[in-house]
Amino acid sequence: MTSFDASTSERKSIPMEELFGNPFSKPLKRSPQAESAPFVYTPSAYCLLIDEMIGKRSHPWRLPSETVQLKQSILSLPPQTKEELFMSRAFENCFFKAGLACVLGYGVGLGFGLFTASMDPQLSMVGGDPTKYLSWRDTLKEMGSRMKSYGKNFASIGLMFAGTECVLETYRAKSDWRNGTLSGGVVGGVLGLRAGVKPAIFGAAGFAAFSTIIDYYMHGGW
Repeated sequence: MTSFDASTSERKSIPMEELFGNPFSKPLKRSPQAESAPFVYTPSAYCLLIDEMIGKRSHPWRLPSETVQLKQSILSLPPQTKEELFMSRAFENCFFKAGLACVLGYGVGLGFGLFTASMDPQLSMVGGDPTKYLSWRDTLKEMGSRMKSYGKNFASIGLMFAGTECVLETYRAKSDWRNGTLSGGVVGGVLGLRAGVKPAIFGAAGFAAFSTIIDYYMHGGW
């Protein structure tokens, strides 16, 4: 018991690198300089990278503002600058996505209104005589009014759909087909609610199904 107690007391001074070693092996002989030197923990590059990915900002061995600098190789990309980080975060912002969808939707509406006006220019003329041919002024007026109407409708749909989808994606922390389906249901229900409860239900179901089909086609299946 005396020898065992002595070895146990010696093992208490063994540094951390032998923590997972053989407990029944003889203790290693260390120099007096190594015994008196304090233990300094030096994290590896892997530990630094894991801590940076997790998001921990306070470390005992480095300042919070420092970043991990990995070795550059042929296939590795250089670190992003402040401008690149700002642009990437701006593109991921829900307000930017909704505004971009609104602008693009307005452009699509202008093109769609111009196309429909060229196909049947007399369809939406109010107070006009359908038996008479339209003049150039009447045709341009019809095209302009229809392009504005379609542009506003498509812009509002794009704004509502992109904003709702981004909010749901941020809340769920997932990017899958359910975001588009739920967004389509919400937008379709809001648009159909102006005509009543039953049109809102049919609008939500139709828009959700349409969004699901488009999402399935764009992603090539789930």
